[in-house]
Amino acid sequence: GDHRDLRSFPTRRSSDLEQYLEGLFFFHNSQSWFQQGKAIFQRAAESVRQHCRPGADFDPEAQKILAQVLVRQGIFCASLGYYEEAKQILEEGQAILSVPEIRAQAPLSLTYLGAVAWALGEYRLAQALCQESLQLSRAAGNRWKEALALEYLAMIAISLDNYEEASALAQASLAIFRLGYQNGVAFSLNTLGIAARNLGRYGEAKAYCEESWAIVSQTENRWQQALTLEYLSMIANSLGEYNQARDFARRSFTIFEEFDYS
Repeated sequence: GDHRDLRSFPTRRSSDLEQYLEGLFFFHNSQSWFQQGKAIFQRAAESVRQHCRPGADFDPEAQKILAQVLVRQGIFCASLGYYEEAKQILEEGQAILSVPEIRAQAPLSLTYLGAVAWALGEYRLAQALCQESLQLSRAAGNRWKEALALEYLAMIAISLDNYEEASALAQASLAIFRLGYQNGVAFSLNTLGIAARNLGRYGEAKAYCEESWAIVSQTENRWQQALTLEYLSMIANSLGEYNQARDFARRSFTIFEEFDYS
């Protein structure tokens, strides 16, 4: 559908709004429908922004919703390689979340803003945002948000060449995701695989990514499938299994070709 109910965001104050947004985001992200996801959240941001114009009465709820919508749009932009647009969203998101009243209530938005910063190569900013989100999520007792913050911190640690730290963070996120979030399990296993490979623990790396493949191969998440195959190719190459490495790389490339970046 065209999600016409997105137009009613500014008037919705129900506690399930973030859950609705996350469901919408997760559905498009897990199906690798990045273009559609970007379009939906961009329209939603335009709608909510009408209620956040300069000179209008400050409405923290509308601002919080705008942040929630924007950061998800930003992740789709980064996934599609629209880095200039993602950078603008990062700056607008930072401005909204600089308000303490909003910031304290928005750990997931901080994590996703950190994810956009990470995609743009701003690793220290990304780390600070995700660490703050982790503290807020733990204080609220929200395990799923805690796990997601831990997983992004693990990925950021890999980008900073801190592989032991990345492994510890990914193990912590994996333990929580194993309570019932298979997509998160695959996410953490892949991170553990790359950390182990970069530490020279190739057999361990292979086991992690093979377990991830067993999960993602049963889903419609083509992007995650392509990434897992890419990681398996890198690990096979490190193990000297060159024919297998070429096969994994070819299969990964074939999936990546499906994506429309126009």
